[in-house]
Amino acid sequence: MIAKNAPLLSVSGLSKVYPPAVQALRDCEFTLAEGEIHGVIGANGAGKSTLIKILAGVETPTSGTISLAGFGDVTISSPADAHRYGIGVVHQELPLFENLTVADNLLVGVEGQGLCRVTARRRTTATYDRIAEGFPGAPDSRRLLGELTIDKRQIVSIIRALACGARILILDEATSSLPAAERASLHDNLHRVAASGIGIVYVSHFIEDVMSVCDRVSVIRDGGNVASKPMDETASSRELIEDMTGQPIVVRDVATTASHGLADQPVAVSLRGFATDQVQPLDFDVLRGECVGLYGLEGCGAREVLHGAFGLERHSGDVVVNGETVSGGTVRRMRAGLAMVSGDRRRTLITEDTVRANIDLPAFAHQNLSRPAKSNDQVAAITMKQFAVLGQLHQKLNTLSGGNQQKLALGRWLHPLPVCLLADEPTRGIDVNGRAAIHHYLRQLLADGLSILLNSTDPEELVALGDRVLILADGTQIDELGYGQVTVSEIERSTRTRDANAPTVVAS
Repeated sequence: MIAKNAPLLSVSGLSKVYPPAVQALRDCEFTLAEGEIHGVIGANGAGKSTLIKILAGVETPTSGTISLAGFGDVTISSPADAHRYGIGVVHQELPLFENLTVADNLLVGVEGQGLCRVTARRRTTATYDRIAEGFPGAPDSRRLLGELTIDKRQIVSIIRALACGARILILDEATSSLPAAERASLHDNLHRVAASGIGIVYVSHFIEDVMSVCDRVSVIRDGGNVASKPMDETASSRELIEDMTGQPIVVRDVATTASHGLADQPVAVSLRGFATDQVQPLDFDVLRGECVGLYGLEGCGAREVLHGAFGLERHSGDVVVNGETVSGGTVRRMRAGLAMVSGDRRRTLITEDTVRANIDLPAFAHQNLSRPAKSNDQVAAITMKQFAVLGQLHQKLNTLSGGNQQKLALGRWLHPLPVCLLADEPTRGIDVNGRAAIHHYLRQLLADGLSILLNSTDPEELVALGDRVLILADGTQIDELGYGQVTVSEIERSTRTRDANAPTVVAS
């Protein structure tokens, strides 16, 4: 554990409000000492990314102060300001150029041509080689970046930041795509960097990584700090997850489908050996009246599962609806009983057209294509009434509120009632009242026998609707939360621990 060194960075009362009134960060307090590796964790939307963007000069705070050793209170208005103050950021998606050498990547952004650039290249290469001596396994400066593995590129990114004079190094999910051996090697290198007096902010989704490498950890929830403590005072990953979620981890319920009341229901949809370019083969069923949720971190593959099942993306394996294998495009799958609602209204609704025209679109798939498609005012009026859409049939869709548009996006699929609704972030971008209304309608539809396959990045939405939740990572299913197990803390535990299938620690 490090000694109590002088602070390099102090953040006080930092807040960020996005118009009209989205509070992304709320009175955040944060301190980074010389030679400290300080972990920052939090659930999706907690405020981690906003804090990083402010420190990197990408966003400006609404209020609060940032103080840096040697500079006092500072304003970081741009990435150039951050660079000048000695703040370097290593992102998950590395901003490097594969067709350049390691040395040339360090030169990107350096002005000057001719002799000046030759001199800059020699100086930068010498700096890289000097710093690389402290990084076992660092690639030679003459290697093409495209020849390097992801862990070697991470080393290049860190050395690049240090070569530019960084006193504060921010790692934003830098280990998310690394296997265990490479993560351990990177952690060893970070300890060497910290031993030189450089402060490191280590942001990660994965609790074990934070506990393995960090001296201190801060937990952010709902935009504010809820805990900040030395790692040797942190008893377990359970404690951190409970701080993240604000809920205790409970014993996993061993409830079965029988106790849940769905055991006798037939299978509505099956995916067998289902795979896309981003998704490894999956096998699971969705029963009649059941909601199965898909959850994971960015790039987990959940959206691709829904797109593939609906025929929007190529896939291998089988999609089986009511015992019949379906194939072909979206129209065939709609006729087989699949429907899809998305929170991306700009892609799924024709906002410049009328309410009635948007309601009519899914119904055309069920009509005889040899006869002209006709609009059905009665069905449209029923949809408007059933989902309490405030508007008129001949009104332009873009004049409705986001919540009313989303209710319409859902309701237009339900006459006739499909077998299974593929719901992709169905409440994204709408207010709390609209969200509650859509959840109410979806629960009614489940009671009526509709099945739902739900992709949501909001654990609370999965708790509100899901009977079971499949946890995905990098296109692979890593866990399943069964009946009675779907809680926010269990979802976070399964997602943010590398060994997701390890037994849950029981909260006392």
